[in-house]
This record gives sequence, C-alpha cells and structure tokens, in this order.
Amino acid sequence: MREIELKLELDAAQEKRLRNSAALRARSQGRARTETLHSVYYDTADHALRAAGIALRLRKAGRRWIQTVKQAAGPMQNGLSEPLEDEAPVPGPNLRPERITDDDLREQVLGAVHQGINPIVETRFKRTKRDLSLPGGGMAELAIDVGEVVGGGRAAPLTEVELELKSGRPASLYELAAELIDRGPVRFSEVSKSERALALLNGTAALPRAVRKARNVQISPGDTAEAAATAILSEALAHYLPNVALLLESDGPDGPHQVRVSLRRLRSALSAFRPVLGEGAIALWADAARELGGRVGALRDLDVLSGELIAPHTGDTGTAALLKALDAQQEVVRADVRAHLASGLVTRWGLTLAAWLAGRGWLDADDHTQTARLAQPVGPFAARVLDKRFKKVAAYGRRIDDLTIDERHEMRKELKKFRYMVEAFRTLYDPDTVKAYLRQIKDLQEAFGALNDAAMAEAVLTAGDAPWQRNAGATMAAGRVLGRLEAGADALWPQAARGWARLSALKKYWR
Repeated sequence: MREIELKLELDAAQEKRLRNSAALRARSQGRARTETLHSVYYDTADHALRAAGIALRLRKAGRRWIQTVKQAAGPMQNGLSEPLEDEAPVPGPNLRPERITDDDLREQVLGAVHQGINPIVETRFKRTKRDLSLPGGGMAELAIDVGEVVGGGRAAPLTEVELELKSGRPASLYELAAELIDRGPVRFSEVSKSERALALLNGTAALPRAVRKARNVQISPGDTAEAAATAILSEALAHYLPNVALLLESDGPDGPHQVRVSLRRLRSALSAFRPVLGEGAIALWADAARELGGRVGALRDLDVLSGELIAPHTGDTGTAALLKALDAQQEVVRADVRAHLASGLVTRWGLTLAAWLAGRGWLDADDHTQTARLAQPVGPFAARVLDKRFKKVAAYGRRIDDLTIDERHEMRKELKKFRYMVEAFRTLYDPDTVKAYLRQIKDLQEAFGALNDAAMAEAVLTAGDAPWQRNAGATMAAGRVLGRLEAGADALWPQAARGWARLSALKKYWR
C-alpha cells in the first residue's frame, strides 16, 4: 500500500503551540488518541536493507506487536514521501517475514534474513493522533510524536509531526501545515526515525544542523519544461529551508550565506520559467524572495565585512574598535532577521510555496495556450534560457574595457544569474563540458567578487548613522579598509577582461 506523508520536525515550543492551536481544534474530527510506541528496527550487519531503501521494524503498541516493512518510492521532496508500506500483526516480538504480502518486499527481506538479521536501533515515543479536515476537502491523519531515538548506547530527543493523506490533494497537506505551524522555522523531516537512530549508532548527532548546500537537479532532455521547473524550484526550496533553521540556531556565517544563495537561485529559476508557468503565478513568490534576500543579505554583508575583510588585519590601529562596533550592529541585524524569518508570514510563505509546487498551482483553466507551454521538451527550452542569459552578460562583456562602475556591477549580477542557470540545467549536457565551462565562469567571478566587496564595504562603512564614525580610531581603520579594497578591486579588474575573453571564446555547448 502506498501512503502519502508529510513529515516535519518541531522544537518544543512549536509542539506546544501546535497542541494548543485554534486551527487544530477547528480542523479536528473526533477525539485525540494517544499511545506509547516502542519500535525495534532490524537489518543485516552490513545494512543491506537500508541500502535497498527498506526499513523493517517490530512495533509494540499497547499489548499488540506489529511488523512493518517500508520502502521509499524515491527521495523525499520537501518532506513529502510516498513509501510502500506492508503491515501485519505478529505474535510477540518475533519477525514473521512470510506475512509480508508484497512479493518483492518479502523476497528482499527473506534474503536479508538468510544473511543474518538482528536488532540494530530503537525508538521510544508517545504518539498523539487526530483526524483533521483538509483545506479544499479531504481528510488527513495528524500524528505528533514525542520521545527519543536510541542507538549505540546513545539517545537523542525526537519531536516530529506527520500528516498522512487519507483523501484529497497531496498539496493540501502543506496548506494544512501552514495553518497549524504558526511560526518557524519550518524543518521538513528528510530522514526516517530509523536513520536518526542509525546516526547515533555511528556516533554522530541524530539531528545535525549542518549547512545544506545546493545540489544538482536530475533532469533529462525528454522531460517537459513543467517537470524541470518543478524539480529546479523544489530544489531551491529544499536548499532554503534547512539553512533558515541553521541561521536561527547558529551565529556562524554559513546560514546567512546559504539562505541568500538559495533565494537567489529561486528568483533566477522563477524568472527563467516565467514563459512556461505564467507571469501571475510567478510574481508573488519572486517578490517575497527578493524582500527576504535583502534582509538576509544585510546580515551576510556584515559577516563578510567583519569576518573576512577586516578581521585578518586586527593589528592595525583602530581595527579592534571598528570590529566591536560592527559586531554590535551585526547583533541588531541578526535579531531583526531572525524575528522576520521565524514569523508566521515567512513560515506560511515557505509552506504555501511548497503547496504551490506540489499542487501545480500555476495551472490556469482560462489560459488555453498553457498546456503546450508546459509540455514542451526542456532541452530546447533550456537552450533558449542559456542563450538569453549569456546575451545579457555579453552585452556588457563586449564593452568590458569601457564599463562604468555601475555597469560593472550590472555585469556581475547578470553573470551570477547565468551561472545559476548553467548549474540548474547541467544534467542535460555532457558533465565534463559543463564542468569546464563553470570553471571559467567562476574564475571570472573572482574579479567581480573583489569589486562587490569594495562596493559593499563602502555602503556599510560610510552610512551616515554608522556608530564607528564617533570613534576616531575606528574611522581611520574604516578608511584604510576602503582604500585597501578599492586598490584590490582595481588591481584585479584586468583579470576580469582576460576572464571574459576566455569565457566568450568557449563553444556554447547548449546550442
């Protein structure tokens, strides 16, 4: 049996608000049911079942024992999964592979049993279930799990929400989550409970808050433009959400950096697919991403300025005072960014964007040309996008020796958009060719990076209300920083001209 599930991780405060929310009461159908569950997961010594995407467990619920086999249909996409599940009662804590009704699953589990199968990890938690009505019709089952995962003699807390679709549209699960989760961060659960316990077994944290970088999107020339748009935009959202959680929980530079990059990738993809999905469908998400990116960008700029551009020169007179003032400003900006990202407005934006992607929210019954646009092959469409982006860069590149400072910045932005699209469509083309092409883009971006650093530092350090301007030493240090960065940008600019010459001479592999 296939299930459609949406899983989210919650912190303790979110879990408490969810249980007490008016939206939960309004959507509830009948009474809540609570049970204590103890699950034991089994596998071979070399984790053969896990390698096959299979989870085999015995779960005790009250006095009953239930054997469950789950196999993922594919990778989770923003918390949504459609696992194949085979469940059967068993007499006591003993595996009964012969009771697995799915032939393929039974064969794979029996093969593991013949290799030698043993308990590996456990979960213990209290589950509260409710039946909820869905926006637009249909029903879902809500399960709130609070407990712990156990492995390798270690334990870690678990707080997770699962929404299982009983009837209705899968996209409605996101819409329901947007009603129930009033504040962020939204954390889609990308791993199963057994995988969390295995992380402990291997000596790592069960819920690591690691930076999540952009990943390649697997699309092929035979895919439709709509399928490619869904995949690329979903990856941008999957890149964004975990790094919001990281930004809210860590003062390190990775969270702001990756959130800003993810929002830029999202905006670039929305712009590229506007001819396919339609202007009306795009504007809301693009405008919100731009506003969010501006807020997070202010924090990222301060990270770069203080941590990368000034901190290496702490021995200079006045630098300590300048860094102290910058740190104070950074904390103010960080608090503002965190409050905004954790707000209900931004939380709902992320969940409703996921619903829009899952439910094909761009479909317009009154647009009679839309079907053909959505169904067009992505190969020729990608070539047109890359041509358009390259031409915008080339319009500046042809005059690179005569560009004004403002035009240099415009060329830098167009180059970044072009790179995002090269990366988005990279699996359509020969990987070695794309890799070599991207290397040239990145080399060219280095010169533009120095230009951007100088402009950013000037905007921050010369602001009229900057607190360091009241300290003579800090003011002098700021002047030295600006002079050093401007000199570096000037020295690197000839590299930009050479980099553009090399890039423009390369064969346009997408044509």
